Amino acid sequence: MIFFDLNRGEWNWDIVAIRNVENSDSVIDFLVSSQHRLSESAQHILQLAACIGATFDLKTLSIIREASMETTASELYMAIKANMVIPLNENYKYVGVAFNEKSDDNEDSDDTNSNLLNPTYKFQHDRVQQAPIP
Repeated sequence: MIFFDLNRGEWNWDIVAIRNVENSDSVIDFLVSSQHRLSESAQHILQLAACIGATFDLKTLSIIREASMETTASELYMAIKANMVIPLNENYKYVGVAFNEKSDDNEDSDDTNSNLLNPTYKFQHDRVQQAPIP
């Protein structure tokens, strides 16, 4: 309903959607109702994260997603920007950046790097975790 348009660099809103919203004093209700605005991949990643629990880590989520940690983090980033998921530490910013140089001598470097850089997250609220996402 209310969103920041990155391409135009300004806030925008959908006045029709705002008028059609039932009156609610709860910010959580607003947050939950806006989940449908996320991309399909972000909605899917939230569904998978919800199955893990209120707190989850990137490595587990990427295993369930059957994708790399970098891909999973990219899909999760939209939910972070929408304040639906909160990183519990700052290392989420470095996934895909911190260990780009692979050693040819060490075949297990990917496993070691994943263990060193495994951000944890939590849902903003239990209702965000429980919200059905179509």
